[in-house]
Amino acid sequence: MQLEHIKRLNYEMMQKNVELEANYSEIEATNEELETTNEELIATNEELEVANRDLFGMAEELKKSKEEIEKNMLVVQKANEELTLLNQLKTNFLGMASHELKTPLVMVKGYAELILDNKNVQLDGTTQEMTVQILKGADILNAIINDMLDITKIEAKELKLNLVAIELKLVIDSIISEMGAVAKSRGQRIMLGNIPDVNVTVDSPHMHRVLSHILSNAIKFTPDNGKIKVYAKEVKDDVLASMYGYAEPIEAIDIIVEDSGIGIDENDYDKIFDVFYEVGDIDHHRSSKSAYLGKGSGLGLPICKGIIEAHSGRIWVESEGVDLNTFPGSIFHVTLPLVQTHELRKEGEVATAPKKVETPAPKKRLKKQPKILLIEDENDIIELTSLVLESKFTIGIANNGADGIKKAFTFKPDAILLDIYMKGLNGYEVCSILKENEATKNIPIAMFTAGTQKYEIEKGYKVGVDDYITKPFNPSDLIARLEKLISKKKDRKK
Repeated sequence: MQLEHIKRLNYEMMQKNVELEANYSEIEATNEELETTNEELIATNEELEVANRDLFGMAEELKKSKEEIEKNMLVVQKANEELTLLNQLKTNFLGMASHELKTPLVMVKGYAELILDNKNVQLDGTTQEMTVQILKGADILNAIINDMLDITKIEAKELKLNLVAIELKLVIDSIISEMGAVAKSRGQRIMLGNIPDVNVTVDSPHMHRVLSHILSNAIKFTPDNGKIKVYAKEVKDDVLASMYGYAEPIEAIDIIVEDSGIGIDENDYDKIFDVFYEVGDIDHHRSSKSAYLGKGSGLGLPICKGIIEAHSGRIWVESEGVDLNTFPGSIFHVTLPLVQTHELRKEGEVATAPKKVETPAPKKRLKKQPKILLIEDENDIIELTSLVLESKFTIGIANNGADGIKKAFTFKPDAILLDIYMKGLNGYEVCSILKENEATKNIPIAMFTAGTQKYEIEKGYKVGVDDYITKPFNPSDLIARLEKLISKKKDRKK
């Protein structure tokens, strides 16, 4: 019995040993797995450390990049501020330069017109022709100065339009009629193609200016005996639709001027509408309205672009390139919406309503000459203006604002011609003082100046100006404007 018990115990012990050996094998396997896992964890940790170092390096690089971007943004911001300032300085310079140029131009143009209009002056043929050429040159210079003023208005988005509905054929016919003689002098033919029977809502003088300039350019850059074709077609314009956020194409009229000239390089398609940009070598060009390759001021097409965009349209060009031997030609497009332009125009750019044309009142014979007080600090302008007015008016002169106020009380003029920019009291201050005084408030005052910027005009009317007469002036127009002012004053008294 005892032996059996010992055997059973021995068997159990053997079984325990087997189990222990099995467990030991499992533990060893587990230890091996743990060692492998530990090795893998160590490797992973090393990889993580490397990745962490890489991420830290990338973070440092990103930080440096951010700092560089911030520095670059400051540089760009400063450059933009400088460009804005330069652009403003350029605009100011154009306004100032055009104002300064108009003062001597008044003398040239005014005296030339006085000589030609004076029936008491006998001119021989040569002298008369020379005077006509002086006047012609003054008119050209005046047009260039007006271009300078207009481009400042366009850049400041101050271009005013008087929109009227007009038959497209009439607009184009008048342009071709006007430019026909110029083209004929070069042996060129202007051919009129199909023009749809539609009305366009435009500012007629401004549109006339645009089409005249495009046709003039076609004449200049087309060789003698070349051909120019003008036609139009109704289109549905996707580009205009995109410009104004329309889902469907906008119905429009495309006015096309096609020439057989030297052509335009594709790289210049947009540049030719930039201010002062001129295509080609300036040394090879001549300043002329009609001469082959005649050079301009670089303001014509930018002004055209500004006018067309103010009409909610677009102007663009296409050509096969430049070649002075094969003459691939150019095709200019003026695309105008046929819908009312004010429906497309952005807020703040709505055109003013057309001005009502007033029938001038019949002139009344005056028993004595009306009196005009000229307040002006330029002696040359005083002399010229006096010569123009002395046959119709009695002239009083004041060389500065303070003297002008005194003479307004003593001379008791029927109207006052008042320069804006004078030493001491300027024209705005003088006008304000006179309009606030009971004894002088009813005297009509016309600003007499070369300043034609919007803010100058608005400031003048704000202080009580009755009219705005710009220099250089046309003698007969100056007289007529003053007579109209005096006539209105008399009508108010009745």
